[in-house]
Amino acid sequence: MSSQFLSYVRRDEPAVRTLAAALTLGGYAPFFDGDLKGGQDWWGILLDKIEAADAFVPVLSEGYATSQPCQLEAEYAAQLGKPFLPLALDGVSPGLFPPSISRAQWVHYSPTDPATMLRVVAALNGLPPAPPLPDPRPPRPDAPAKYMNLFSEEIGAPAEIRRERQLVIVADLKARLLSDDHDAVVFLLRQLRSRPDVAYQAVQQIDEVLQRVATPRVPAGAPGPGHAPGVRVPLQAPPPGPRSVPEVTTTPRAAPPVVTEPPHETPSRHLLLAVLALLVPYPALAATYGAAYAEATSTTETSVTTAVFACAALLCGLVAVIAALLVRGRAAGGRTAAARTASRRARRWALASFALTVVGVLYVIGSVDSATSSS
Repeated sequence: MSSQFLSYVRRDEPAVRTLAAALTLGGYAPFFDGDLKGGQDWWGILLDKIEAADAFVPVLSEGYATSQPCQLEAEYAAQLGKPFLPLALDGVSPGLFPPSISRAQWVHYSPTDPATMLRVVAALNGLPPAPPLPDPRPPRPDAPAKYMNLFSEEIGAPAEIRRERQLVIVADLKARLLSDDHDAVVFLLRQLRSRPDVAYQAVQQIDEVLQRVATPRVPAGAPGPGHAPGVRVPLQAPPPGPRSVPEVTTTPRAAPPVVTEPPHETPSRHLLLAVLALLVPYPALAATYGAAYAEATSTTETSVTTAVFACAALLCGLVAVIAALLVRGRAAGGRTAAARTASRRARRWALASFALTVVGVLYVIGSVDSATSSS
């Protein structure tokens, strides 16, 4: 009795169970990890089964191309020289897969079409026998890395994430939506969206993804409109098995706020306020002091004090302009947290410039009144 190792992604388990049941009835001995029990060394058992199998049967879909466990299984089977029989569930392109899969003869399989099962059996019978295991054997691949935890740690950290890095994270997570980590990907995307420094471009992409995944997906193997009503295909959600990557352990955040516009204030408003703070103090103080000088009521002390107020106000205005320019640059780069900090500084320095101008004008007016009263 020949044995086959069925390699698949968790979302395609209903179709794989149907395939395994049909092969068993046909006198074959297929293996897939749905029968493993909790607490077992699941990765070691999978590698043992690959070594003992007469054929490696990858059940291909879009999710298979991005599944790290499936890629490691196929690579190890190729190193052992196992015959490959790829079964295509969806209209996937061979270019998505490694040469060991793309160069083998593919067979289309549908659990609702008995004719495809006959083609699978014919292809299995035509496979060459598996060669003896190489001696020495190639090193066994390590268990799949917990790369989702790396994303979780980065997104959950309080440190600012730059716009460019946010877009990279979103792209990486989107690429894994069809893998076994679908639920963890959705959780991490929502967590990234709830960050205070999330960039507007990242919010748009995340909302697009979340809206798309909210649409119910028909599991692989579900009967379509043209299928015979007598065909029964399991549609229940598959129970968690050993293939699943450990869940991401993070503290859930509150629901993210709805963002209707870029999460930073308008930079041009800060720049206008800062320019006014730079241009207003000198004319105002100069005009007031000129009026006092025309009345011959100015003194050396008044001149020096007025100049000090003017210089201080101009300096505050200059700092406000620099901070406003930083707002523009950081907002354009998606660094919303840094843009908010710069905007607060621009407002404070502009208000300080206006305050010094007002105090300086009042001081000159008070000096004129004092000089007039004494004379």
